[in-house]
Amino acid sequence: MTKLNGRLNESSGVTFIASEADFSNFDTQLLDATEFINRNRGCLECMRNFPSVDYFILDFGIELRDAATHSDILTPEFLLAASSVGVAVELSHYPCQPGPK
Repeated sequence: MTKLNGRLNESSGVTFIASEADFSNFDTQLLDATEFINRNRGCLECMRNFPSVDYFILDFGIELRDAATHSDILTPEFLLAASSVGVAVELSHYPCQPGPK
């Protein structure tokens, strides 16, 4: 028998890798994430509907390109999959790292 001692955590979290694609390959990230959602729909819906879940976010790490404007398109297939499980979408842009000279 185990007895719990001490404080309970006030928050917790979990991270899943939905794509192994590089920051510079957003199109592949998007395809992989769509497949991940569709493949794991039941588990994701279960997590989303758990009473104490405050945040349910899919975060894309994207390379910040050296351009006047930066835009990334979310496909209808991805948007449909994401909205069907109630996941919010975040696009996190990171500056490019210049290669060695």
